[in-house]
Amino acid sequence: MQQALIELPPPEPRHIECDGVDNPVAQVILDVPIYHLDQPFDYLIPAHLAQRAHVGMRVKIPLGRNVYEGWIIQRSSTTTHQGKLAPLRSVIGQIPPLTRSLYELACHLAQRNITTVSDVLTAAIPARHARSEQQLLDEIGLFSPPGLTRLPDADTPLTQMFSTLPSFAQLPAVDMTVLQGYGGGQEFLRSIQEGKNPRALCDVVPDPLKGGRGPFNIFAEGVLAALASQRKALLIVPTHDHAIELAKTIQRRIPGQTVTLLSSNLEPGPRYRSYLQCLLGRTRIAVGTVSAAMVPMNRLGFIGLYDDGDERLRMRRSPFLHARHIVTERAHREQAALLCAGYTRSLYTHFLYSSGWITALKAQRRLIAKSAPTVQVLDPMDDPSDGKAAFARFPPRAHSILSNGLETGPVVVLVPHTGYVPVVGCMSCGACGRCPQCGGRIELLGSGGFRCFVCGYKRQRYQCYQCQGTRLKAYRIGSERTGEELGRMFPGVPITVSSSRSVVVEHVGTKPRIVISTPFATPYTDEGYSAGVIVDAQSWLRRNDLDAAEQTMRAWQLLGTYLRGQAPLAIVGWPGAHVAQAMQRWDSALLCQELLKEHHELHLPPAYFTARLTGQRHDVSAILHSSELPQHTERLGPVACEGKPEVYQGVVRIEHRYAQELAKVLHQIQNRRSLHRLRPVKVYVDPLRL
Repeated sequence: MQQALIELPPPEPRHIECDGVDNPVAQVILDVPIYHLDQPFDYLIPAHLAQRAHVGMRVKIPLGRNVYEGWIIQRSSTTTHQGKLAPLRSVIGQIPPLTRSLYELACHLAQRNITTVSDVLTAAIPARHARSEQQLLDEIGLFSPPGLTRLPDADTPLTQMFSTLPSFAQLPAVDMTVLQGYGGGQEFLRSIQEGKNPRALCDVVPDPLKGGRGPFNIFAEGVLAALASQRKALLIVPTHDHAIELAKTIQRRIPGQTVTLLSSNLEPGPRYRSYLQCLLGRTRIAVGTVSAAMVPMNRLGFIGLYDDGDERLRMRRSPFLHARHIVTERAHREQAALLCAGYTRSLYTHFLYSSGWITALKAQRRLIAKSAPTVQVLDPMDDPSDGKAAFARFPPRAHSILSNGLETGPVVVLVPHTGYVPVVGCMSCGACGRCPQCGGRIELLGSGGFRCFVCGYKRQRYQCYQCQGTRLKAYRIGSERTGEELGRMFPGVPITVSSSRSVVVEHVGTKPRIVISTPFATPYTDEGYSAGVIVDAQSWLRRNDLDAAEQTMRAWQLLGTYLRGQAPLAIVGWPGAHVAQAMQRWDSALLCQELLKEHHELHLPPAYFTARLTGQRHDVSAILHSSELPQHTERLGPVACEGKPEVYQGVVRIEHRYAQELAKVLHQIQNRRSLHRLRPVKVYVDPLRL
C-alpha cells in the first residue's frame, strides 16, 4: 500500500480565480532555515494586496499556527495544491528586493554549502529600513514596478533610471601602465574595455613608492575599463576599512563617479539604501565586504576580489559562504570579468589556475628584484661561526640587520603571538599549563603570576595538575615579552608594540624606532621600514589548520609590503624548504604548487570536495554509511570531538569533479532528516580543520 502511494503521479494543476486579481497564486520561499520547508509554497493573493504583491516582494504568510516572512518568486493562475489556499497576510515594503539572478545564485550556493535558500537570501538581502526606502522613493518620484509573473532577469532593471547617472563619455583614459611588468596585464585591461569577460589572478609585487601600483590602483583601472565598456563594477574586500580605502582610491582616479559602499558595519539605514541603489541601477560602482558579494547589479562587467586568502571573507555565521565562491559563480553566470588580486596567492585560486579556469598575470623577475624585499633565512645550521648564539631567538645576524636598519629609519619585528608568554607548561613534567578553575589555557603576565584565557582567573602561584610542580616554562613568547627583550638589546631606542589583542597602532613616523607587531597588525609608515625580522619561524607552521603554511606565507609577504624596496627581511629559524624557497624568490605560486600536490595526495580541499559532519554518534554514522552517497565518496569516522566526548564528527570527501553530485545527495539527506524530525547534524563544507 505504501509503495502504491509513493508511485502515485503528481497532482494535476488546477485553475484559481479571484475577482479583480490577475495571476492570484503567489509562489513564496519561506524565510525559515528549516530544510524540509526550503521549497516554494502556494498562497492566494487577496484583492487588497494585488497591486502591491509584486514578484520579488517580501511578504508575511501563515504556516500552521505561526506567521513567517518570505519572498514571492512567481505569480500564476494555477496551483497543484489540492486544498484551500491560505491568503497572504501583508506585503512588506514598496520595492521588491529579490531578482531572478539573485534567487538562482542563492539556490546554487545553498546546495553547494548544504544549507537553505532562505539562509543565503537572508545573508544577501539587508533588513528593510522603511525611512531609507521612502527617502529613495521621494528622490525617484513615481515608482511602479513592472507587472511581472516571474522574477526579472539580471539585465532587466526594475526601473529605467540609468540615464540619470553621469555620462560614460566623461571618463579618463585607462592607464595600462599600472600592470606594466605583469605578463598579460595590459591585454587583460584592454579585453575588459572591449566588453569581454577575462578571468585572472594577480600576485601584486610590493610597491616601493607605497601607493603607485598597489592592488587598489589596479582595481581602479579595472573599474575604469568596465565603465568604458558601458558596464558596472563590483569590488569585494575583507574589512570595512579596506572598503573605505578602496572607495577613496577609485574616487580619486575617476572624479564625478559615485562609489556605493556596502558593509555590515554600516547602520541599517545606509546599508539598505546602498542595496537599493545597486538594485535599481542607480550606481555603477559598488565596494563592500563579503555581505555585498551577492548584491544585484544589472550589466555587471567587472568583479574584483582583494586578498581572497583572508578568512574575514568567509561569513562567520550560517550559511558560512566564502566571497571567492560567490564571485567566481557570479562571474560565470553573469559573464563578467574577474580579477583576484593581492600580495599573495591563495591555494584555492591556484587550484582554479591549475584547472585552466583562470589565468595568471605573473610579475616579471626584474620587477620583483626591484620592488620586493631581500629575504634571508637565518637557519642556525648554516653559519657555525656564531656558535650557540646562532640558536638564540635573536641571533647575531638578526641583531646586525636591526642595527643597520635603525640608522636610516624604523624597523619592524613580526611575532606570531600576542601577550607576554601566551603558551606555558610545567617545567617538571612538560604538561601544558591549565587554569585550576576552568581548565582553560593560561598565560604568564609581565607583572608576575598567570591569567586564564577563558575565564580570566588570575593567581600568583601555579601548581601543576599532574605532578604538583610549581615552576612554569615558556613554550611561546608573545609581543610584550619580545618588547622587553629588544628594549634590553637596544637601550635608548623607542619601542612600539602593535598587537591585535590589545592595541593596534595605525601609523608610525619615519624616525628610528623598533616596532613589534603581531600578524596583520603592522602599523603603516610613509617611507616604509628599513628592515624587518620574523622570529619563531617554526611555531608559525605548528597550527593544526590545513592552511597553516598558506597563512604563514600570506602574513610574511604582507609584512614585506611595508618594507622599502630591496630592504632586508630576515626569517629566524627554518620554516621548511618549500616556504623558504617561496619567500626567497618572492613567489607564493611555488608554495601553492607544492601544497596542491600534497592536498591531491592526501585528498584534502580544494583538490577534494570535503564536508565535515558533527552531531550525535548514531546520526553521523547513519549519514556516513548511507547507500545514497556517490560511489567514489570517501568516509572517515565517526570519532569523538576533542574536548567534547558527547559530540562526534565524520568526514565525507570526493574528487572535485564529483562535488555537485555529493553536495546534492547531502542536501537531500538533510531535507529528509528534517522532514522526519531527526536530530540535527551540522554540515560544514571545506573546513580548515578536520
